[in-house]
Amino acid sequence: RETPLFSRSLSFASLDAPGVWETGADEAYFNVTPVDARWSAEKQEDHLAFFNRWSTRVVAVHEALPGHYYQFLALRGVRSRVRAALGCGTNIEGWAHYCEQMALEEGFGGGDPRVALAQQWLALQRLGRLIVGLSLHTAGMSDSAAERIFEDQCWMSPVTAAREARRGALDPTYLVYTLGKWRILELRGEVRAALGPRFSLRQFHDALLRQGVAPLPVVRAGVLRELTGREVPPGGGSP
Repeated sequence: RETPLFSRSLSFASLDAPGVWETGADEAYFNVTPVDARWSAEKQEDHLAFFNRWSTRVVAVHEALPGHYYQFLALRGVRSRVRAALGCGTNIEGWAHYCEQMALEEGFGGGDPRVALAQQWLALQRLGRLIVGLSLHTAGMSDSAAERIFEDQCWMSPVTAAREARRGALDPTYLVYTLGKWRILELRGEVRAALGPRFSLRQFHDALLRQGVAPLPVVRAGVLRELTGREVPPGGGSP
């Protein structure tokens, strides 16, 4: 569906799912932000260019399957009500962003280099968020400088770069996409090294999702305990 009006200024795509304790609602919505009819033709074209057919496929992986929507479904089976309801951004957005890369590693896109380039472009956008989110709030970066980062280093159109800068001004923690993906990849590598030929990607994902949307140090401790038998206090050990 079209993104609700009140969310369009900061979002180009999102998932709106029922609460994990909801017993009546059973529909989730994949929101996509349309052009603003008041924009110039050039600005509308710049906005729509972000939704090219290759990027849109990667965004669908992030928002729907196996990203946010699949994680939402998995939460229905998490036994801890606290871990199901109190979400951590590095877990939620990290999982969805990780899925973009993982899906291509597993053959999504059929080897089409345009899909691979779209995935890398979206990853570059998240790296821009990490830099801008910190710089706006701790280093005195201006809004215009933030926009230039997204335009010059993340290859984004002016209308999209401006939206990203606005979001960074509101949310200094939108670095969670990249940080969460990095931590999940580190954990996957740690489990793979421990299990060797016994490693199963599906078992790793299932174990990860069974931990709910808890902070990733807590998730790491639970995954290592379940899959390797290793006891690690949350936040302890390496990496």
